[in-house]
Amino acid sequence: MTDYDWQLESLAGHYLYDLPANVSWAEVARVFRVGSHNAEEPDSNVELVATKLEKVQARIPGRLVFVDGGGMKILFEHCLSAVEYDFMKSLYPEDDMITDGLEKHMSEWSGDDHPLVCLLTNPLLHLWWD
Repeated sequence: MTDYDWQLESLAGHYLYDLPANVSWAEVARVFRVGSHNAEEPDSNVELVATKLEKVQARIPGRLVFVDGGGMKILFEHCLSAVEYDFMKSLYPEDDMITDGLEKHMSEWSGDDHPLVCLLTNPLLHLWWD
């Protein structure tokens, strides 16, 4: 359990939450079990998602705009720089795109470069498991 006031014993249904600006994206992912939807190993996938989000949040500022077990949207404060984009490509390799929740980005991907190339012109990271 965490010390966050927004954490509930039951997360059934959809609610609006007023989260602190400095909330840990990883902790939110753990509470909402982001990445567990349709996962073969839900617990390990949630932890994988949380671990990657810790690394992203440490390097790229942004805020959560949506979260549930099937997805998470993070709006970065700016479009990614080339250095940030290279970091994201290394953190989210093409071999793990489905496990990492890049289905939304893959569905809109031209096949050139990497599915997260859109973050160079659009600051919305949309993790999604369907």
